[in-house]
Amino acid sequence: MTHAPVRSILAIPLLCVGIAAAAERSGSLSRADRDFIRHAAQAGMAELDAAKLAKGKADGQEVKDFARRMEEDHARANDELKQLT
Repeated sequence: MTHAPVRSILAIPLLCVGIAAAAERSGSLSRADRDFIRHAAQAGMAELDAAKLAKGKADGQEVKDFARRMEEDHARANDELKQLT
């Protein structure tokens, strides 16, 4: 089983954080940047909820392990987003 598409999906919140951090370093955040951060945070929270659900309901260990990694990655990305606002 390949995990390349999954890794790409997990990289999106981290990319969002990088874009927002660059915007913050260049001065105050624009409204578009703030909206982007808000939408990214909402999507990240939804991913956290999905990971928690998968972790609790999955039968297979591989799925539980993936859900745990997903939960950790999105929690970290959401924490970084919070620091930007």
